Amino acid sequence: MKFCLLLIFIYKIAAFPTVIDDRVVFPDELENNQNSNDLNFNDLESRFDDDGGDLKLDLTPFLNDSNILKSDNDTEEFLYEEQSGGKPQYGDLFQGDIELVPEQVKLLNGTGEDADLADRTGLISAVYRWPKNRNGKVIVPYIISSIDYSFKDRQRILLGMADIEKYTCIKFMPRSQQYDYIYIKSGSGCSSNLGKIGGKQTVSLLKNGCLNRSTVIHELIHSLGFDHMQNRSDRDIYVWIMWENIENKHKHNFEKVDSRRFKNFDTPYDYYSVMHYEPMAFSKNNKRTILPKFKGYRNVIGQLNGMSHGDAKRLNRMYQCKF
Repeated sequence: MKFCLLLIFIYKIAAFPTVIDDRVVFPDELENNQNSNDLNFNDLESRFDDDGGDLKLDLTPFLNDSNILKSDNDTEEFLYEEQSGGKPQYGDLFQGDIELVPEQVKLLNGTGEDADLADRTGLISAVYRWPKNRNGKVIVPYIISSIDYSFKDRQRILLGMADIEKYTCIKFMPRSQQYDYIYIKSGSGCSSNLGKIGGKQTVSLLKNGCLNRSTVIHELIHSLGFDHMQNRSDRDIYVWIMWENIENKHKHNFEKVDSRRFKNFDTPYDYYSVMHYEPMAFSKNNKRTILPKFKGYRNVIGQLNGMSHGDAKRLNRMYQCKF
C-alpha cells in the first residue's frame, strides 16, 4: 500500500510543469524533445488546470468584479465613453512609465545610502511621500494644464482624483503657493515620477490615449509612490513572464524589485490592481508577455475599470490612513 502511494506521489511530481530558462515546460514535451518556444497559451490553458497541486492557493478575496471600486459620480460614464485609446501608452522610461530622479536610480542600483533601509516602503523611502495635515489628510497640490485639455478632459482627470480620494485619506487640492506639487499635462505618453520628488513634478497624460479612468488613476498612484504590481518580489508565484515574447529593449521593465526597498504592506498579489500590466505589454509578436498561473485571472490583469480594493488598502497602509 505504501509503495503504491509512493508511486502515485512520484507520478504527480513528474506530471507537474517545470520552468527552464524562464519558460514553462511540461514533462511530455521534454520527452518529445520539443522546444519550449513552441509552447503557446492554448497549450497552457488546456494542460494546466485548477488541479495544479501547490499552485492552488486561496485567492477568493480577489475572484470577482466587485473588487473594482466604483465611482458614484453620475457624469463618469458619459465622460469616459467618449475617451479613445483605452490601453496605456508605455515609453522608454523605467518600467515604461516611471520617471526616476538620480537618487532613486542610485537606490535601485544598490549604490545609494542604505542607512534608513528598514523604513523604506512601496515608494522606496519616506522622503518621497506626500505630507499629512493636522486632520490626517495627505495633501497633494496640483495644476492641470488649461492649454492642453478641454473642459471634459479636465473632468476626466478630476474624476480619477475623486476615485482615489473616496477610498483613501489622499486629498488632491489646486495649488496655491505650495513648493511641492504635480503638474498634469498632455505629454508624449502616460508617465509620472515615483512619489514626491520635490518642487514641480510632471504627470504626463496624453489627451488622446491616457485619459481613461484606470490610466489616470495609475499615473496618480505612481506619483503617490507605488510601483507596478507585476514587479513585486514574489510575483513568480502568481504569474509567468514570457520572456521570449518581450521586445528586447524592454525586458528590463519586467525585472523584479528589490524586496529590501519595496514593501507589499502585507497585502496579497492583486490581479485586479490598476497598477498591473496588461497581458501583452511590450509584446514583440502580439503574444502574451504575462500569463497568470491561475486560469480565472487570465482575462483580468490590466483591467481598465478603476482602482481595486487592494490598491486602496496599499495606499492606506503606506500613508497610515485611518480610513
